[in-house]
Amino acid sequence: MFLLLLLSYCFGNFAFIQPKICCNCKFFLDEKNLSSGRCLVLPIVVKQDPSVKRKNLIEFLVTGNLPPHEKVEYHLCIDAREKNDLCGPEGNKYKDK
Repeated sequence: MFLLLLLSYCFGNFAFIQPKICCNCKFFLDEKNLSSGRCLVLPIVVKQDPSVKRKNLIEFLVTGNLPPHEKVEYHLCIDAREKNDLCGPEGNKYKDK
């Protein structure tokens, strides 16, 4: 009986752990459907014109300005959750909305 109570207490506590789901994160950029959602945590600066020298990502992150030959893209959430240096399976960069 004691063992049953102990097991129910231990496994009952797992019910209070909420998974970090991307669509509930403030960094989630909603696309047409949830599976194509993007993560705003680490933007990717994409060079549009290969003849122009690429600007530093840090400058964009500080000023928010991009030259006309560059654009910003974002990782798909599914890719960000696979890579530990982004968010990883544990949702390391997750923040509630």
